[in-house]
Parts: sequence; C-alpha cells; structure tokens
Amino acid sequence: MAASRPERSVRILVADAQPLLRDGIARILEAEPELSVVARVGDGSELLRARAESPDIALVDFALPGAAGLRQSRPGRRRLVALRPRST
Repeated sequence: MAASRPERSVRILVADAQPLLRDGIARILEAEPELSVVARVGDGSELLRARAESPDIALVDFALPGAAGLRQSRPGRRRLVALRPRST
C-alpha cells in the first residue's frame, strides 16, 4: 500500500542538465511523504517556466546551462537556491 501525501507537502523544483542525476535526486526526494517534486528541468529556460509551479525550494545545479543570468539577478538569487559542489 502506497503512503499517502500529507495535505501540505514541501514543493520542490529539481534543475540539473544531467537527466540521470536530476531524476535520481527527484526519486530520493519523492520517497519522503512530506516532499513533493513539482518540476524537473534541464536548462535555464525550462527553469524560468517551471517557476509557475510555485516551488517552496528549488535545487539548482550551479552550472545549469542558460541559468548564469539567474545567479546574477537579484530576483533570481531570492527565489533560487544554488548548491555548489565542494572543492576537492
């Protein structure tokens, strides 16, 4: 029997150019009943359109193609959370 979603779950947008990574992250997140992936996108233009889904959190690849301007704009910084890979 599948677990039911809570009435109000955290809405997440996953943005990464690599489909395997994007889908893997989304599947891990969707395994948690209180999380809901509302959009999966692979570039900056898709990311802009997906904002209409009103995610609570956006996990965005720092090197997402076509998203460089979003990191520089003030509204983009307020609305998007960019995670940088750790330097080795």
